Amino acid sequence: MTNQSVTPTLDEAPTAAPVADERHLAAVMESLDRLMTIEIRPADGKLPAGIVSGLYGACRDYFGEPLTGLAERRLRASVATNSTVLIATGAGIGPWLPEGETDGPMGAAVLGRAIASTLKAKIVFVTEARHEPAVRAAIDALTYPQGAPPEIELVEAGEKEGRQAAQRLITLYRPTAVIFIERDGPGTQGRFHGVRGDCRSANDVAQLHHLANLANRSSVLTIGIGDGGNEIGFGAHRRRIASRLPGDGTCRSGCDSGIYTVTKTQVTISASVSNWGAYALTAGLAASSGDTDVCHTPEDEDTLLRACIAAGARDGATGSTALQTDGIPLETHQHVIALMKTIAATTSPRTASIGRQPPPVFATPAAPHRSRFVS
Repeated sequence: MTNQSVTPTLDEAPTAAPVADERHLAAVMESLDRLMTIEIRPADGKLPAGIVSGLYGACRDYFGEPLTGLAERRLRASVATNSTVLIATGAGIGPWLPEGETDGPMGAAVLGRAIASTLKAKIVFVTEARHEPAVRAAIDALTYPQGAPPEIELVEAGEKEGRQAAQRLITLYRPTAVIFIERDGPGTQGRFHGVRGDCRSANDVAQLHHLANLANRSSVLTIGIGDGGNEIGFGAHRRRIASRLPGDGTCRSGCDSGIYTVTKTQVTISASVSNWGAYALTAGLAASSGDTDVCHTPEDEDTLLRACIAAGARDGATGSTALQTDGIPLETHQHVIALMKTIAATTSPRTASIGRQPPPVFATPAAPHRSRFVS
């Protein structure tokens, strides 16, 4: 008997095993980390530019692996079917952002839907009254799994109110995970800061860091997602951040603590935009489950942003109603989430539907009467 080799035709291209192994998943998580940490903030002084790699590096040094992959793995191990996951979000106060910003609520809504879909958990959002309209608008802009409508819990400003709310939420819901997205935490002197260094009295904000502290003491998984070092979750990385970014993080009012929070979470995701950190974790869940439909589309991003702005949220960089988040135009965000979904789809044997592609970020008008040659 002779062995005959068969040359595959174009319609019969050879394929590898259709199921992703752990090495493939690790590569996907690494790619998502790289994508969510592109240094892309405009150098116009409205938000500190050039800090993304320093913040991410401080967290990566501590955990020693892709942050997206660690958070995804810990979620899968901790969240039981029909258990509750709390997601706290909402940042910004007046006069600049009297009803909050678009970074946070959008990522929270997308990630909450992904957890409800892949891990079959109940989602409860935690925020304060000024941020509720944008959070609710973001939730309503997406379709959650049938029979699993998310809830919203409000926490009032103040120290006592924050402690009481944390105890009530942990006792009432017995969550298997608590996630914080773009939610400020206090510095060493108990004051809260924006990423620009503006200082806020502890009595002016809902103190949701008490929820993180109590969850940590109760052995509940905690995940912090942020982009400036002032958000809940970066507390374990203060010294490493200071060594990587000397001179940054100064409080404009002269607080010795600077802007970096002391509040820790068990996992920290540091991204260029907090929404991107939530989107990357969503894509990680999609990759591990093989269900890329849990990722949102470029069209969804447009709908989410418009809904949050209509509800009163503003761009955190400019305080305006422009279609942008953290000073970055909508089209750029759309390209990033399309890339994330494409990366997640590499673990699935079926091709993902990315949705309508956004227009080019830098569109060049065509020259109808001249030919262009590119060497």
